[in-house]
Amino acid sequence: MKNFNPTKTRIIQAKLMLAFLFIAQTFFVNGQSLIVNDTTYKPGIYKNFEEFKFNNPSIDFSYQISTKTRNYGFFNYGNGFPQNVTKGKVSYYRISINRKTANSIGSVYGFSDGKNVYINPNNPVLGPKTEFTKIEYFGDYCYFKDTFCQLIDYGETARTVCSLTKKLLNIENGEVLLLDERLDLVEKDKKLKAYLLQDLKAKK
Repeated sequence: MKNFNPTKTRIIQAKLMLAFLFIAQTFFVNGQSLIVNDTTYKPGIYKNFEEFKFNNPSIDFSYQISTKTRNYGFFNYGNGFPQNVTKGKVSYYRISINRKTANSIGSVYGFSDGKNVYINPNNPVLGPKTEFTKIEYFGDYCYFKDTFCQLIDYGETARTVCSLTKKLLNIENGEVLLLDERLDLVEKDKKLKAYLLQDLKAKK
């Protein structure tokens, strides 16, 4: 009969436990439903991308939402300014929350009021003026609008000019892509392409 080796037995037990934990974690993650497959959104604040991805906010949401619009483009200013540039507005959303409560929450990815989902992939520290954009289309690549603003110097005149940036969010890894730079993804996704064409027609 072989001698009992307690050290070897503990090592085997530890390996079995690690294997069990790995299988359990894999089952738990795979068992969760992606937000793009859900028909309802759980109200709450997402602390990170994973909570958003699996429609599983960790903080209750019982706040009012305020809206702020930002203009983009400019039109027919003359004196060196570009002419006939597309104009429009992008809506941003803020949580009406006091600063003390916001500070206790810290960094967030976004939130849902149960009807819509709003995100800020930069994971900012939450505050009364923290801005989020609304996801307009859910899929393998979610679609949302943003703006890019910069101060442009035209000799004696300087003006802050904002332009529209259309973005795609990879639901698998959270990577944010510029739509104009990844039109190949749109061509492969018929539903996304159809939505974008419809959205374009609605703006005309």
